[in-house]
Amino acid sequence: MSDVTLANYLGPGSNPNLTMVLGKNAPKWRTYNLNYQGIGNIPWSDDSSAQWSTWDVFDENANYYGTITLNCSSTAATWVRYAAGTHGYYLVGIQFGPVQGKTGAYQLTVQQIIRPPQTTGGPFPDALLATPAVYPRTSRPIVLTTNGARIVNDQGNTVLLKGVVRPSLEWNSQGQYLGASDIAAMHSWGANCIRIPLNQVWWIASKPRTTTGSYKQIVDAMIYYAIQQGMAVILDLHKTDTSEAPALMANQDSLTFWQDVAKTYASFGTVLFELYNEPVNISEQQWLSGGGGYVGYQQLYNAVRHDAGANNPCIVGGLDWAYKLDFVSKHFCVQGTGLVYCSHPYAPKGTPSYNGPSFTTNFAGVLGTFPVIFTEFGGNNMTTYKDIDYYKAVISYANANEFHYTAFAWWVEAAKPDFPTLIGDWGGTPINSGVIVHDDLKVSPGTSLT
Repeated sequence: MSDVTLANYLGPGSNPNLTMVLGKNAPKWRTYNLNYQGIGNIPWSDDSSAQWSTWDVFDENANYYGTITLNCSSTAATWVRYAAGTHGYYLVGIQFGPVQGKTGAYQLTVQQIIRPPQTTGGPFPDALLATPAVYPRTSRPIVLTTNGARIVNDQGNTVLLKGVVRPSLEWNSQGQYLGASDIAAMHSWGANCIRIPLNQVWWIASKPRTTTGSYKQIVDAMIYYAIQQGMAVILDLHKTDTSEAPALMANQDSLTFWQDVAKTYASFGTVLFELYNEPVNISEQQWLSGGGGYVGYQQLYNAVRHDAGANNPCIVGGLDWAYKLDFVSKHFCVQGTGLVYCSHPYAPKGTPSYNGPSFTTNFAGVLGTFPVIFTEFGGNNMTTYKDIDYYKAVISYANANEFHYTAFAWWVEAAKPDFPTLIGDWGGTPINSGVIVHDDLKVSPGTSLT
């Protein structure tokens, strides 16, 4: 028996939970499983022609993600190959290497776990295909655009967007706890906008929106029900892959994503496109024009406007997890029309304890020039008065400067008290900072889209 061991660190251990099953091996080895974080011996024999082993990778639903082949002697192991799985299940960026400080110990990790969106009935089996929002008792579409620092409709009326973020489609291809009643509950708060974070891998791999239960159909159904409630929709490119950590910036596949999304919803005048969620640790030039493997905002905007021919408003986020906009000016900005800038002020950003620009400095280049929206904001512990006060300060600043916002997040997370949830149940009972957002939507609501 070999003393060389292997540890399974493929993925996060949930959603999906990947298990390695010992396949073809040296004689006399029986199959066994390596569950997530499990450690086992790598097969080896004295027969030099049989010093290799294969490991079939499956998730908890028996979907096959491929086979990893290793070579092993009595003292060391080496990588041989990986063969992808079937039916759209496969792994990207597998890394095999020694465990630091442990002789003869190796581990496997992976950068991306790819799986196709499920095509069951999904959370919206009865939804009709979404159609563009129209003015009451007419067939005339409502079209939002920008005019200086305002978002306006095609009648020239100023539109103020205030709503919430509804997460889950960025981490689960079917979403979680979604339903028409969920969207109706958001509207009951007074929200006139819903932001939907998306994952480009699942969108690109999805069957058409006409296929019930596909990723595209679920997104389309949320748009359908939002329009029924008179709400605008922000489609947010939140993640570029299925790994737990978000990418620093959009990539080449993001252009494909936006070309397809924009073509699909080009006629939907109340659907806005947030081109990337939270750029971080890249240069201002990469932010604008790309480079170093990243795609910049100008390229993302061009994919919407020029490649897809869509005129939907496009939302551009700052640096430092989308907060920092102090470098944006009339001379350094995305070139085009219908642009809205967004910021994510999370505590303590903007306060004296933050090593960065204050609100006054941060928004000096965009205030009065472009529309501005906070598509996320808040703190990391909503049960403390300090973070609740920060929520109040952010909303007060937004109201004073006629900024738009979508509060993060319309989500029930009892297991994580540090998650910035606004609601205590799926009926929409406001809790913690959600009380502040709920009250503001009642006292200072957004405007009608018409």
